[in-house]
Amino acid sequence: MAVLARVFGVPALWASQTGFVASGFLSYVLNRSFTFRVPSAHVVALPRYVLACAIGLSINGAALVVLQGLLHHVWMAQLGASGVVAVTSFLLQRHVVFTARKYVLF
Repeated sequence: MAVLARVFGVPALWASQTGFVASGFLSYVLNRSFTFRVPSAHVVALPRYVLACAIGLSINGAALVVLQGLLHHVWMAQLGASGVVAVTSFLLQRHVVFTARKYVLF
């Protein structure tokens, strides 16, 4: 986010969202392989992961806008938004995406 915002002048919301999407790809591989170690098929886990990321992306954008309005400081707002998304994403990935159960929500 910092490089996009400071160097390239990308607005904070777009820089934050771009960073979120870029980190998603690496996160899927690492969480599937190391954090949760569930050998679920990609055909099951990947659509769930994409849905969890879409939810996280929405929360990130909303939290950034709300916190920036309250704090009037973009970097503090991003820090708060990142914390909210980290907790939400972990819970979704643990209980929905990388679960050993075949059916969770769908």
